[in-house]
Amino acid sequence: MRTAALSRFCPTICTQSEERIVGSLRNELVGIENPKEDQPYVARALQGTTTVSSPRKSTALLPAPDGELKAGQPTMFAIAPVRNDEGEVIAALGMRIRPE
Repeated sequence: MRTAALSRFCPTICTQSEERIVGSLRNELVGIENPKEDQPYVARALQGTTTVSSPRKSTALLPAPDGELKAGQPTMFAIAPVRNDEGEVIAALGMRIRPE
């Protein structure tokens, strides 16, 4: 895959409940509440189903087309269950996708 294609994706969240982010490449997101808009998608992943969220405006600061970090940028997530050796879902892993 080309770098340009890879730059559209950013592994961003790991969560053990619908409410809190427990791991992220961005330290400022760890420990905060998942946005309400994402909680239904995270809940589905925690039930064992991979899902993709609808596009929405970001609540976190993301790079705008001018390179500045701003809230309200288009974003969406692919969220999948993380399973232990016994096949039980123990977390959800999300990857941010720029919808454009």
